[in-house]
Amino acid sequence: MTIVHSNGEIPEGAGAFVFAELGGFTCSVCAPDDMDAAAVEAFAAAELGTPIGGWEAVDKAAIGMGSATPNPCNSAAGRKHWFLLAGLQAASFGLETKK
Repeated sequence: MTIVHSNGEIPEGAGAFVFAELGGFTCSVCAPDDMDAAAVEAFAAAELGTPIGGWEAVDKAAIGMGSATPNPCNSAAGRKHWFLLAGLQAASFGLETKK
């Protein structure tokens, strides 16, 4: 398990980065506001590889795992935190997936 997030040290104009990853089936990405779900999913695949079913940006609240995502970054303005699951896991939670 990896969890890394700088507190307020994100330079203006910085791109996306993975700040948490667990076992290749879930990760969290901090990304600029202008990145949509598809771009965040593609970024996660490029950084971490593609799990079974690909990466799916999901709302944590929909599966009882906390507050809604994406949500505003707590370290820098103009950024969002995204929660992603491998498509196989998203389907196991009964989430509609694109795969």
